[in-house]
Amino acid sequence: MAWWQCGFKKNYSDDTQPTVLMAFRKIDRGTLADKVVYHELSVAALGQVRLGSIWQDRECTSQAVFEARTFDVDFTNGWRFTSFKEASKQGLTAPFPQEIYPLEYKSADMNWLLEFDLPTGGKLIIPCIEFFARCYGSSGELRRILAAYTWEGHAETVKAKCFAPLDTEEIPGVWQVRLQPRLRNRDAVFLAHVKYDPYTELAAKRIHSQIQVAFEKNSSRPIFAQIAPWFKGSTKLIVEGIAFGNSFLALRVNGMEDPSGDDVERSRVGGKAKNPAPESAKTRAPGFRPRMQTPRPIINLAGNRIADRDAGTVEFEDDDFVTINPRPIKDVQAEQAKTKSGGSRHGPETTTSSLGEARGAGKGVGQASIHAPEFPSNGWLRDMWDAMIALQKRKVIDAVDWYTYQHGFSASMPIMLITVPEFKKNDEVETRVKSFPFLDREKTLRRGILVARIQLSDGPVYIVEIARSPIGSASSGEGEQSFQGIVFRLSDEKDLNSWLRELIDLIRRSAGVLSRIGGIEGKCPGVAMTFPHNAGPKQLAKGVTRCEYIVAAAIHDIGSEINLDVA
Repeated sequence: MAWWQCGFKKNYSDDTQPTVLMAFRKIDRGTLADKVVYHELSVAALGQVRLGSIWQDRECTSQAVFEARTFDVDFTNGWRFTSFKEASKQGLTAPFPQEIYPLEYKSADMNWLLEFDLPTGGKLIIPCIEFFARCYGSSGELRRILAAYTWEGHAETVKAKCFAPLDTEEIPGVWQVRLQPRLRNRDAVFLAHVKYDPYTELAAKRIHSQIQVAFEKNSSRPIFAQIAPWFKGSTKLIVEGIAFGNSFLALRVNGMEDPSGDDVERSRVGGKAKNPAPESAKTRAPGFRPRMQTPRPIINLAGNRIADRDAGTVEFEDDDFVTINPRPIKDVQAEQAKTKSGGSRHGPETTTSSLGEARGAGKGVGQASIHAPEFPSNGWLRDMWDAMIALQKRKVIDAVDWYTYQHGFSASMPIMLITVPEFKKNDEVETRVKSFPFLDREKTLRRGILVARIQLSDGPVYIVEIARSPIGSASSGEGEQSFQGIVFRLSDEKDLNSWLRELIDLIRRSAGVLSRIGGIEGKCPGVAMTFPHNAGPKQLAKGVTRCEYIVAAAIHDIGSEINLDVA
């Protein structure tokens, strides 16, 4: 089991891939052994090997289930760095009791932790490297660049790797970034702050500078870096971990609220222009079409080997990441294309992938791109969940919880969604259907499915809601896509997993409109119906919300009743 992140290390084989020393604990006949073994992992792959993930023969087989919480924290003054070594030296209380999560070096452990003050008077503890791996942008490539390269004085710098020259003039009050090809669209918010906010730039610069200052040639000692929050202000963090008293040890970070600020405009190298290039323009060399590695998370990353230039890119997905109140981003196109497209081609098949810079050819090593799919956190889906929680609090229903294949049933926050699977390249489906698993054109936000179980006196009823894409611009407030919800109950609860897999496949193949493929009524191993979100009386009873009425009506349609009076 991946147990602890133990500092950065210099990579002598490929200096474009700094590594992190990971501590693993052996599992012997289902019991965690005291013995700890260490492996080096590329910085860009940190999101693939989460704390609590269980590995056998280089494959991830499962992961531990921790308690999920959402915390309000202050990134301005309500935090500090701590470690077991520092607390012992200063005579302070240890960051967390090691009875709940023992470390090999106990009070001598030198890994830096972030300690946030909580309104309850307790503390939220997050390992600095976990915060870096999940909150510094969206892609493993960005984090590799921040750890590997200096900021100035060399041909290859962080700024050159991240920012391309703008195609337009700077606009006062607008933060404009033009991303280099290997970065993800959602990296734009972090990089806009790096470019325009000195506080973020300093926080980002300190990562590489600490690694360089602490590096000792021919030393095997890991480098312990302090990695700070990269913006100021109050925010929310979605985490999983272990509670102790009124404090919490966060071992996994699963979401964060975007910082507020000036409008962000994003463009990309190689992005489409409004007007095509003239006939006299040069034709670009054909690029390599990315290959998606599915299913996740079983991967074979080639350690220190260097990727081939002609092998193209293999994309891997980290665990889902929820962006709370995502910052509006406007995509900007150049007026005039300067070169004509050379099309795309497939690189040679590869069995391994590398996370560093591509050099040479013929080694059979592809270039890996790792990023976290993101879910927005509000809209109809969240409103329906909030309505079910309100009905539970008023004792209209007995209980409600959400379900995923990985976590099972849970009532903890945040709610988790089941990711809609992508289609394979050779699947013969319409373009609109093939893009349905994503919420945006750039394919950076994954579509999720909420599965909620409502406990009633006559047994459980399930409500399924589809995450919706916004209509119009991010800030226009024009609303969301319109989908019906799904309500069902099963003849045998053991059929839940198999039915959900079939149902979600039906949802994606119909692009969310189940009536296009004949409905679900005859396919469910029980009773199932779709329901609208716009039905019902114009006037609701006092204290009853529209979504509460929709939930009650869906339960009525499936043959059960709850006592909800509607005027």
